[in-house]
Amino acid sequence: GATGPYKDYLSSHIVQCGYGSWSHGVGEPDGAPVQTGGWIAHYIAGATASVATLAA
Repeated sequence: GATGPYKDYLSSHIVQCGYGSWSHGVGEPDGAPVQTGGWIAHYIAGATASVATLAA
């Protein structure tokens, strides 16, 4: 968010997937982080924004 504790952090799709645990089911257990299929972080952000708009 614009005012939260992470407001100054830079991020990318793979970082957001890791933060949101979307990367948990992909890749090898002891391997490097693996990108999830598609752009799931963007899809979830869009869905969340649309629900928030409808609720407002």
